[in-house]
Amino acid sequence: MDDSFTAFIKACVQTLERRLDAVESAAMFRRREEIREKLLEVIARFREKGAISAERAMTIEELALPARFQEAMKRRLGQTGIFAEVNGKYYLSEERLKEVQERISSRKH
Repeated sequence: MDDSFTAFIKACVQTLERRLDAVESAAMFRRREEIREKLLEVIARFREKGAISAERAMTIEELALPARFQEAMKRRLGQTGIFAEVNGKYYLSEERLKEVQERISSRKH
């Protein structure tokens, strides 16, 4: 192969890599936005149902949440502390939600 052809192939590969990076970044942003929207929907559901304290905690079924909510609570969602579990029932911790929102807001500024 001559040097000009090799240079052409390298340039094509670099262009494809940059485009792939851009596509992956866009997909990651869309996914993050989807997760944010879903989280806001779940928060709204807890508020609508009144599950905002340990005394008013509800089951996943009472909150009409998908079964995967319980699995998510075992991972990162549970680690945030936004939702708390008491005897198999869940409630929204408005105090913890506010703390998380403030921490996120302070990172943006």
